[in-house]
Amino acid sequence: MSEKASIYVHLDWHIGHYVKILIDEVFGEENLQREIIWRIGWVSGYKSIAPNWIRNHDTILYYSKNPEDRVFNKDYVPYPPDYERWGGRPSGKGLPIEDVWGVFPQEGVTSLQVVSYSSQDRNYTTQKPEGLLKRIIKASSDEGMIVADFFVGSGTTPIAAYELERHFIAVDIGINAIQTTRDGLVKKGASFDILRIKDGIRLFRNPAQTSARLFSLIDGFKARTELGLGEFWDGAIIDSNGDYVPIKFVQIHDRLTKELLDVLLEEIYQLQDVGGALSKVKLIYAHIDPDINQSYINKEIKEAGKTTVSVELISLDELLGEKQDMLYMPDNAEVVITDSGDGCKVEIKRFFSPYLKAKTDKFNSKKVKKDQASLDDELEEKSTPRKKVSISDEGLELIEAVQFDTTLRKDDVWVSNIDFEDKAGVKDKIKAIYHLPVKKYKLKIRNIAGDEITLDSDDIRKKSPLIGLIN
Repeated sequence: MSEKASIYVHLDWHIGHYVKILIDEVFGEENLQREIIWRIGWVSGYKSIAPNWIRNHDTILYYSKNPEDRVFNKDYVPYPPDYERWGGRPSGKGLPIEDVWGVFPQEGVTSLQVVSYSSQDRNYTTQKPEGLLKRIIKASSDEGMIVADFFVGSGTTPIAAYELERHFIAVDIGINAIQTTRDGLVKKGASFDILRIKDGIRLFRNPAQTSARLFSLIDGFKARTELGLGEFWDGAIIDSNGDYVPIKFVQIHDRLTKELLDVLLEEIYQLQDVGGALSKVKLIYAHIDPDINQSYINKEIKEAGKTTVSVELISLDELLGEKQDMLYMPDNAEVVITDSGDGCKVEIKRFFSPYLKAKTDKFNSKKVKKDQASLDDELEEKSTPRKKVSISDEGLELIEAVQFDTTLRKDDVWVSNIDFEDKAGVKDKIKAIYHLPVKKYKLKIRNIAGDEITLDSDDIRKKSPLIGLIN
């Protein structure tokens, strides 16, 4: 961040007050400029019968890196009639817009004008009104400056920044977010690049999915919630005698450095007496600094003299053994191409996702606790089976979107042809049949978990009708 920069943090009422403490540590609590109240709704029908206080606002925390140099541009509206009669002293700029709230509701100047922003709906659940983002961007940046949003969602921030002649950086881990943002920027005529950042092992775009997949392959693994372990632990490995060894997994995109190891060991020292006699733990890593090994850990523990717990260092590859090949089972599709003239018909006959199949099987195998059962079952004394989820033979309901790249850039950068983009509806599957005016293209299929496969038309013709299946 530059010395002129500011940061706006929006989180809901469940977590915002905790995050404020963390931000105070980073920027200094003296650099909190304002707690901004964003009114997100108006009192309307049926709220009078709600069994609780009505929640109609969110909080935005506004910090600056350097209060003396920060950019702040006030927004003004014309003075309302009779302003001087009410004791006001007009200046040349007008009335600061935040001062209008509830003061002069007459003569067309209303609080609704100040805080009610129309939404440019891009069918994204956490989308913010563009008017809200524009006001923030105008207030804390000048034309030509850079606006960054690291959880970009539907892309409202970069679109607003572009329209206000600012540069932008938009970041998200979700492919749906990236593509929704891209489509919105394309419609506005913005020029931008899409960069893929690879900072570790990524089996799925959602880290939680990746961890769940890894743990499912570890023999004897039990989640911490099943064993009543604290939040520090990821779970434990059960041996043949029924004893367990708690494990801490260094996230797949993190490198196990000396600094990180020091933090983990300190946590282990403090937790050694929690949950009974703790004698051994496993520290699992995917990436490690060359200076760290088992001897180094043993030496660090001995010199600290804070515990008798044995910490075993083990690599993910070593732990999984032959099962590591199972990590990379891709989704697969049965695709048929029928050529005609200068174009072709593309038909997706079948789609299968090993990850979604495993998640479905796991869901179907669980029982519903009594307090989670339906009203009809609440008198049952035993656990009630869940209503099972089934996957059709075609599996098309597992597909969230289908896209085609007919541009085929030489640098292999994907360019979607929006005319042939197909997204599933809430209750509707994809069309699965597409008529293209070209014979060469790339086909991208994204599943409902956000993971995707990309197929080349030439490869489809060679291998058709079965693409990507693993026996």
